[in-house]
Amino acid sequence: MNAAEAITTVSDPADWQLWIAYIAVLLLGGFTGAMELVSRYRDQPQKAVFSEPGIAYWVLNALLSLLTLWVLLMYAADQEASGAYPRGTELFELTCAAGLGALLFFRAKVFTLRVSDTDISVGPSFVLDTLMNAVDNAVARNRAAPRNAAVDRIMDRVSFHRSRVFLPSYCIALLNNVSLDEERRLNMVIASLQDSDMPDGVKARMMGLYLFDLTGAELLEKAVTTLKPWLATEEDTLSHVVERLQKSENGDPIRQLFTYARQIGPVEDTVMDDLEVTLEGIIGGEISDDAKTRAAAVEIIRTFGVGTAEAAARALDPSD
Repeated sequence: MNAAEAITTVSDPADWQLWIAYIAVLLLGGFTGAMELVSRYRDQPQKAVFSEPGIAYWVLNALLSLLTLWVLLMYAADQEASGAYPRGTELFELTCAAGLGALLFFRAKVFTLRVSDTDISVGPSFVLDTLMNAVDNAVARNRAAPRNAAVDRIMDRVSFHRSRVFLPSYCIALLNNVSLDEERRLNMVIASLQDSDMPDGVKARMMGLYLFDLTGAELLEKAVTTLKPWLATEEDTLSHVVERLQKSENGDPIRQLFTYARQIGPVEDTVMDDLEVTLEGIIGGEISDDAKTRAAAVEIIRTFGVGTAEAAARALDPSD
């Protein structure tokens, strides 16, 4: 069968089995390409799939699968004495072979060439690798500004020193499907940040960017909100506790805050007794009420820690 006859036969609308095979292999190839992008950009897969390079990537995958099926059908027809295309089970097998065969063949590498510290794949995979790099660049540019704004908002007033251990652990526990390799890479990033000389706020945002890619914006924000009392900087917690004390309608807010903190986070009796004496001295001192409030808040935070002090301050106003 020559090429003109083949095209005429394939283009015949009455040949519904061939039409279904071609549509099926197109969908299989396109779906495979789209799923690669989804697995690569888990936090915002739709932006990758529907970016211009992303569309070009999965459309090319679909067309390559279609081309593979056409080649297989041409070969099968040449093997038939009648020159007819296969039907039924044989056509189904060729369709599956084309979809999976294209997936493997066009991702194959003959060898890897290293040029100026860059690895270049030589083989059929070169085209798809080049297009995937274009997708990476396009998605990175489109996501840069929104990622920066989201992480800056979510990680605002979060202390890297206080959050570097349990915020990542909490996010990993929430996801429950993080691979060991991903967890290992995250731990390496946090360790490198811990050893760096960057300001604490910058470290927190850098960690937030990595967690953002792992969890997405919504889950990261919920995790930070849930753990906020234990993630906040000391300055932020101090301001919040002082504000709650000043707004409290309780006649004796400092003693009440001490009582709540003692119930939430008990410490040794000797430490508790020393703190109580210190607070009584502050309350009875000849200083302004604002100074008393701030001094008492400092002592309570120092003794019980940020998380307990924050929780005790919230208990001063249960309606909040």
